[in-house]
Amino acid sequence: MIPDIAEIMAEFPALSSAGFHCQGRADYWSDPAYFEKCRADILSAAFAEQVDLCGDYIACHRLDRTSSSYYLKHQVEDSHPSKYIANGAFIVAAIRAGYTPILNGSPNPTFHRGEA
Repeated sequence: MIPDIAEIMAEFPALSSAGFHCQGRADYWSDPAYFEKCRADILSAAFAEQVDLCGDYIACHRLDRTSSSYYLKHQVEDSHPSKYIANGAFIVAAIRAGYTPILNGSPNPTFHRGEA
């Protein structure tokens, strides 16, 4: 079964459209209002469209443990020059495709196929 976006949000409460919230950073990531805005963005129709585009990319490419979600979202954007892809959209699509995010202290995880 492919998890829906709400299920993924419940499983990963630190996930937002911008990636994973990282506590202790001295930048906009530490602003709770920014995180809540980005978290709410996940439920938009535009975000769901981005997830679908990322899912199409993932279906044709094998993800390795060295490429971050931020790098990979740019690969999708390169394939669709008129589209913006949120970092979190790539993360959600990877989770839906059976990848596990490997958190590394940044908003941009790498991925492992299957459970960590």
